Amino acid sequence: MTVNEVICCNIAELRKKRGLSQEELACMLDITFQAVSKWENQLSCPDIALIPKIAEIFQVSIDFLFGQEEKKTIEKHSTEWPNDNNLYAVIFQGHRILKKEEITDDLSQIELKYDGNMQGITIKSYFSVTVTENITDSTIQSGTHITCADITDSKIESGTHITCADIYDCDSICSGAHITCADIYNCDNICSGAHINAADITCNSINAKTCINASNISQNKE
Repeated sequence: MTVNEVICCNIAELRKKRGLSQEELACMLDITFQAVSKWENQLSCPDIALIPKIAEIFQVSIDFLFGQEEKKTIEKHSTEWPNDNNLYAVIFQGHRILKKEEITDDLSQIELKYDGNMQGITIKSYFSVTVTENITDSTIQSGTHITCADITDSKIESGTHITCADIYDCDSICSGAHITCADIYNCDNICSGAHINAADITCNSINAKTCINASNISQNKE
């Protein structure tokens, strides 16, 4: 069967399933019913300009009219996050985005890895975030742990651990469990759900639920 014959047969079948007469279909397409009759008798084929309109009327794809397998489309999903320029790391199960509380221990081992220096970037991830070099002027929210070199002028929030070199000139560094680093300088707020391990710490606010292990601590509240 030729392509023209396939198109004509599909139109005839779709029209009958829809319960339309040839006249009704012709009226919807602004053509004569004789033209529709010729299509269905395979005496002529629809003008190519009419194909999108025919597909719209019968709510099928153009591929379907041509006898080809319809292309599957990915369903759109809404999340609690806005439509912005931030980077989001999520996971699908089938066509559904898993919520944070649905991620099992095995899935939590997935890692978002950023090679090089991260600067001026916002990342919100259900998974761990590893930056091979420094984080500067960035905002990171991780469902598990964050690992990097130095952190400067950034806002960091980790569900579990933060492991890095030096932390300085940051607004807020918060971890659900531990913070382990070399030194912490000139930060506004450092908080940890467990303990903080560093050599020298200088910041306005320090809060660790268990303990702070440091050689020198300087806390200045304005």
